[in-house]
Amino acid sequence: MSRESLEALKILGLTDYETRTYVALNSIISGTATEISRVSQVPRSRIYNILKNLAKKGFLEIGKGKPLTFTVIPPHEVFEKNRNEIKKSMDRAEA
Repeated sequence: MSRESLEALKILGLTDYETRTYVALNSIISGTATEISRVSQVPRSRIYNILKNLAKKGFLEIGKGKPLTFTVIPPHEVFEKNRNEIKKSMDRAEA
């Protein structure tokens, strides 16, 4: 992932662990919490909360079943969605 993409993730309010998790998930596309923890080097004790936060923020989808699987939403889709939300919010504030 490019430096610009990492900066954009920080602008969108991701923490260091959330950024590391999202970048790792981009490299494997889909995986279990254990796999994502291993690739991201985020402690397994923290990974479930981080994955839930990323799902709430629209960065990944949580699959059904056991074990749970987590699938990345591509950066271009995430950035486009957030860009539109920020623009709408600013337009409302300006009006």
